[in-house]
Amino acid sequence: MKTRKRGLFFLLTVLFTPLFMAGTGLSNSITLQDAAKMVLANNEQVLSVQASLEIARLNLKRAQKLFATPHINLNVDPWQGKYDIERETYQRPSEFMMSGTIKFSQGTDIGLNYQGAYDYEEGGYDDFYTLELHQSLFQDQSLTPSALELYNARMATERAYLALEDIEKEIILSTVRNFYQLREIGNSLSLTRERIALSQEELAETTEKKDSGLAGELDMLKAKIELAENTEQLNELENQLALAKDQFYHSIGVEKDTLFILSLPQEKKVIKKAEELLVKEISQEIVLSQSELKQAQWTIDEKRLQLSRKEEELSSDWLLTVGYTSERATLDGITPAQGQIKIGATYNLFDGGRAKLSVQAAQMELAKAERNLENLKKTAQFSLSSEKNALREALSQFNLWKLKKDEIKLKGELAQEQFALGIISSQELKEFQLQVIQLKNSYQLALHNLLASYFSYRLSLGMNIDFDEVIGK
Repeated sequence: MKTRKRGLFFLLTVLFTPLFMAGTGLSNSITLQDAAKMVLANNEQVLSVQASLEIARLNLKRAQKLFATPHINLNVDPWQGKYDIERETYQRPSEFMMSGTIKFSQGTDIGLNYQGAYDYEEGGYDDFYTLELHQSLFQDQSLTPSALELYNARMATERAYLALEDIEKEIILSTVRNFYQLREIGNSLSLTRERIALSQEELAETTEKKDSGLAGELDMLKAKIELAENTEQLNELENQLALAKDQFYHSIGVEKDTLFILSLPQEKKVIKKAEELLVKEISQEIVLSQSELKQAQWTIDEKRLQLSRKEEELSSDWLLTVGYTSERATLDGITPAQGQIKIGATYNLFDGGRAKLSVQAAQMELAKAERNLENLKKTAQFSLSSEKNALREALSQFNLWKLKKDEIKLKGELAQEQFALGIISSQELKEFQLQVIQLKNSYQLALHNLLASYFSYRLSLGMNIDFDEVIGK
């Protein structure tokens, strides 16, 4: 399994020169790029996943060292002897014994035994040693305990990386939407204030007409209701903006009233890039790159490994042993050095059928995981198609609002001419101008939705976000 090099890939591409929303040259102002970095640096979910990733990486390093380093065990008996108290003599020589084993992760064991003895009667020292190597002949090296631990550590690291990527994508998209939402609410506030000013003028005019007998109580009540409704809407929008700001400031970890530097999406670039992305085919490779598909494939790999372990329990275990014993002195004289090679087999003759049942259960688990993968492929295909349709719909809606914007521009010129000719009143002209502002706000909202849909679909396809492609400078 290859180690993937990851990072905050989308943040590496969040580089653009912004237009100013309010004020210039302010050290405490932040851009969308700054906001994205701050959110990722302060978000509790990100911090938690990053901590899990760091733990997984440490466990992986531990497993790698365990797999690469042999386990060495050493036992030493420095002295052993028996003394006859009545005869005041040693009944046998004093002995020094040492034994050790070296176990490798691939299943190879090396054993060493050393024994030395001093003969008090003869006054001499004699020693010998034995060396044995044990090697499993047909054991799957990927199923040894250290190999399995290394595999599990790698999978845990891969999952932690994937979880971090998923949460980062989700947060970066949420940050983009929330960032532009502040502007959208601000636009609605400006429009509502204009409506309140117009309602106040209409109320004053209606009051004059009532005093002159040209309007009645119903007209006054209607004007007051309209002013009250606009005032209520203003209060709601102010509360909504205050809450949105508090949440956004909290998410990025800055003080309130920090100024934002807002770069607007460039509509021509957004349209061009969206159209190019819509032409791109959803290949099988893209489908399999989806997060849930990766998780499902990893589950299949784990189930296959479990099945291999169960099947190995049913097979015989063949062990090769190669030994060597050095020359040694015995009562019968000198025993020459000897070498030994043997092959042994171990087979589980009867366990009540438990091993076979375990294999059958593992096979069923694997089949279930494979079916789940096929179902998720269809679900992922539908999800990608839905994202694509959402982008197509956002593009269509934006083009529609663009036509309406061109239409209202022509109507605005006509309204100015009608006002100059006295065909419409100043209040009617102002009402029309408010409609123009409202349409422009809807146009901006459609552009923001198009941008968010473009980024969302791009990330779904496994592509990086490049703000320079579509954000104004």
